[in-house]
Amino acid sequence: IVISMLLALRFSPAATLAFVMGAGFIADTASLPLVVSNLVNIVSADFFHIGFNRYAAVMVPVNFVSVAATLGMLLWFFRRDIP
Repeated sequence: IVISMLLALRFSPAATLAFVMGAGFIADTASLPLVVSNLVNIVSADFFHIGFNRYAAVMVPVNFVSVAATLGMLLWFFRRDIP
């Protein structure tokens, strides 16, 4: 979807790469506070008997820091390619 939108808007290949990488990294990072976001979270929460709400409560502050760090690095790395 992201690639189709960027191609329709006639973004350069470098800008397209920047936005696709950004969308992928942010989607992965933003799912951090959800138990169901990946298999490791599911298995760990089940093994330690951690409920969805407790897991999210602990991980939301971590998520804010992670998203901010990811955005910072992406903006720095792709600073010349983002229009």
